[in-house]
Amino acid sequence: MAQGATYLRIATSAVLAAIIAFSIHVFYGQNLAAKFVSTAFKARHWITAHQPYPPFIFYSAFATAIVRMLGFGVIYSLIQDRLPGRSRAVKGLVYGLLIMFCTDDFLRLPAMNLLVGNPIDVVLVQSAEGWAIYPLIGLTIALVVRPKDHLRRIRCV
Repeated sequence: MAQGATYLRIATSAVLAAIIAFSIHVFYGQNLAAKFVSTAFKARHWITAHQPYPPFIFYSAFATAIVRMLGFGVIYSLIQDRLPGRSRAVKGLVYGLLIMFCTDDFLRLPAMNLLVGNPIDVVLVQSAEGWAIYPLIGLTIALVVRPKDHLRRIRCV
């Protein structure tokens, strides 16, 4: 019974968090912010970069991606001993899938792209990038980060 209550709390928290996030997305992102951006673009002269992007934009994107990957690495180091699997590779793939489940890339973007009318082959090609990235991120992090038991042996943790 306690395990059922835990699953119910997880499901309830997911629904409530989704309501909060979706409300902000709809009321702020698609209304207030979208109207402001539209007005700002009409009122000012904008010069925006287009692909192929200049090198400083490419390198800025890469540098900011490192910050996100540091976050993934910290989270992995905190939960690695709780992930299923005996090998670091299996733990990494599981971790990568967990990360992917927490993003829009797994289900939301493909489903919404289908709902707005994109053909399924286009949706699959668009989605393949996200489906490939996260398992590879998890695998890479797991193979590079030292297991926690190693840290315990040298008394760092």
